[in-house]
Amino acid sequence: MHATFLLRHRHLSRSRILPYTAVLLVIASAGLHSLARQTQQNNDEPSAGPFFTDEDGVGLLSNLRQAIENNRQDRLLKMFDAAKVPNYEEFREQVADFFQKYEAFQVRYHLTQTSTEGDKGVLLADFAIEATPAGGGAPSVRKDVALRLVVAKNDKGWKIVDLSPRELFSTQ
Repeated sequence: MHATFLLRHRHLSRSRILPYTAVLLVIASAGLHSLARQTQQNNDEPSAGPFFTDEDGVGLLSNLRQAIENNRQDRLLKMFDAAKVPNYEEFREQVADFFQKYEAFQVRYHLTQTSTEGDKGVLLADFAIEATPAGGGAPSVRKDVALRLVVAKNDKGWKIVDLSPRELFSTQ
């Protein structure tokens, strides 16, 4: 009796499983088709471009600080995209005058905000430079600014395409 019950139960289970299996296959197939169509639509949409993060901003500010404090005008200028910075030649001359007038620097910063606007990143920071004049005869100068950097990503990473206020590097 026990064996007969198992055979009947097994037989009933198989006959009931087949319709459910067919239904599950249809549902799975529809789901895969929908997923493939959604993936294709996402691939057709233009990419949002690079995303500028707080980590990117801190790295950029750290590199800026190191270039200034180590008195490395060349390293500082390499952080900028010369082709995209408005009036780059004037800015480069301003930076050269700044590094010529001052010989020692201390930099402090506090990142306050990063954002992505289209294909560019924007960084806002409280930024301070204390600069000791060359020759040591004059007192140190301190500049505290609300720094705004606009950056764009290229194959070498984020490059500065605009900096304000430019007075940060003025010699007055």
